[in-house]
Amino acid sequence: MDFQLPEHTRAIKDLVRRLSTDFCMPLERKLLSGEAVTDEDQHALTEAATDVGLWGLNLSKELGGAELSTLDNVVVTEENYRTLVPIEFGGDPLILQACVGEQRERFLQPVLRGERRIAFAQTEPSGGSDPGNQMRTTAVRDGDDWVLNGSKVFITDVDRASFIIVMAVTDTTRRQRGGVSAFIVEKGSPGFEVGRQIPLLRAAAHDIGYRQWELFFNDCRVPHAQLLGEAGHGFALAQKFLGNVRLNMGTRGIGIADRCLEMMKDYAKQRVLFGEPLSQKQAIQSMIVDSWIDVHTTRLVAYEAATKNDQGLDIRMEAALVKLMGTEMVARVVDRAIQIHGGYGVTTELPFAFWYSRIRQMRIVDGPSEVHKYQVLGRALLRP
Repeated sequence: MDFQLPEHTRAIKDLVRRLSTDFCMPLERKLLSGEAVTDEDQHALTEAATDVGLWGLNLSKELGGAELSTLDNVVVTEENYRTLVPIEFGGDPLILQACVGEQRERFLQPVLRGERRIAFAQTEPSGGSDPGNQMRTTAVRDGDDWVLNGSKVFITDVDRASFIIVMAVTDTTRRQRGGVSAFIVEKGSPGFEVGRQIPLLRAAAHDIGYRQWELFFNDCRVPHAQLLGEAGHGFALAQKFLGNVRLNMGTRGIGIADRCLEMMKDYAKQRVLFGEPLSQKQAIQSMIVDSWIDVHTTRLVAYEAATKNDQGLDIRMEAALVKLMGTEMVARVVDRAIQIHGGYGVTTELPFAFWYSRIRQMRIVDGPSEVHKYQVLGRALLRP
C-alpha cells in the first residue's frame, strides 16, 4: 500500500493552503477581533475558489463541477478547516446531481456559479437519528403540485439559502423503503415559513454557516417539476448524500485538530514556566504526543476510506468510522490545546472557543456518535 499522496493531490493540497493563507486567515483575524464575517466576505472567498477551478468539488465537469476524487476532497476539507472561516467550495451540492432538464438551469448551475445557496432539511422535532421512522412531514400529490405539511428543525444555512431540499413522506406505508421523496422548495413559497433562529452555544450563535433554524410547511404547494429525483427515492438519495457528508464531517475534525496541534507546539516552545519552556514538561509533551497520535491515525483511516470509495467499494462502515473518530478525536485535541494555552485558551482572542462550540455540534449532527458506533458499526460487525 502506498501511503504517499498522488502528485496532483499534493498540488491541490498546496493550492488550498495558499487560498487559506491569503483569504481565510485575514477573515479569521477579523472574527477574533470581534467583527462579523459578512456575506461580502464570503462572496470574496467564493470568487477566489471559482477563479482557481475549485467549485462544486464532487460534481462532474459535465455538470460544471471540479470532479475531484474522494481522496482529493478529503485533502481539500482537511486543509480548508484549519481556519475558522473556511471556503465553502459550492456548498458540496452533491444531492443536486439528481437535477434533470430545467432543474439544472434553475437550481444546479446557479449554485455552481456561487449565485445561489442551498439548505438541506431532514431533521424534525420528532427526532433526527431515525428519519425513516420518525419523519412526520408529508407531501400529497394534487394535480401538478405536491402539498407539503409538517416542520423541520436544526436546519443550517436557511438565512443564506435561496431554496431548501426538503424530505417528506409520500407513502406512509412504505416510508424509507420507497415512501420518502425530496422536493426543491424555494424561499417565499406560499405556505412555507421560516421560524425562529435556534439559540446555540454562545460562540456558535454568532458563527456564520453554523446558525440553525426551524421551518414550517402549512399546505405548501410545490410544483411537480420541483420533485428532485423520482417519487419515493428521496431517502436513498439523501443517504448517498449524507454518507459523503459524514466522511467530510470527520475530516473537518482532522483539519481543526492539526491546526490545534501546530499551535500547541509553537506555544509550548515559547512559553517559559519555572525557568524552562513548557515543551520540556513531561505532562505537556504527553498531551502533544497524544494529539499527534489522534490526528495521524484518524487521517490514515480517512485516506483509506476515500481511496476505497474511489475504487468503487462500499464504504458505509468506513464513512461511519471516520465521522465517529474525527469528531470524537478533535474534541480531545481542542481541549488539550485550551489546557496548554491556559487562561489565553478560553479567550475569544484565540480560535479555541469557536472550535469548542463547533466540535460539540459535530458529535451530534449527521448522526450522533452513538448511532454510528452501535447502529452502523456494531450492527455490521455482529451481523450473522
